[in-house]
Amino acid sequence: MDEIKRLHRAAAWSAVPDRYAVLRRLLASINGLNPSLDERQKSVLSGAIVQFRTMEEQVEKAQAANRAGELDVARLNRIVSRQLDVLNGVMIRIRQTGI
Repeated sequence: MDEIKRLHRAAAWSAVPDRYAVLRRLLASINGLNPSLDERQKSVLSGAIVQFRTMEEQVEKAQAANRAGELDVARLNRIVSRQLDVLNGVMIRIRQTGI
C-alpha cells in the first residue's frame, strides 16, 4: 500500500491499476487462507477489496479520458492510509491468534 501511495504521488498512473489488482488478490488470499476470521475481520478485508476495485476503476476511467492529471492524489492516498490502518489491525490479530 505504501508503494501505491508513492505511485500516486509520482503520477505513475499506468502502473497503479496493476498494483491495485495485486493488492486485491493478496487480500482475497488472506481472507481465503484464514477461515477462522471473525465477521468483522472478513468485513474489513471485503471492504478493502471493494475500495481498491473502485479506485482501480476510477484511475482507469481517468486514464482512458486523458484526465489522469485531474485525479485527487491527496484523496486517494487518504483512502489508502485509512485502509492500511484497519487492515493492519486485522493482520496483527491474525499474527497474535495464529488464525
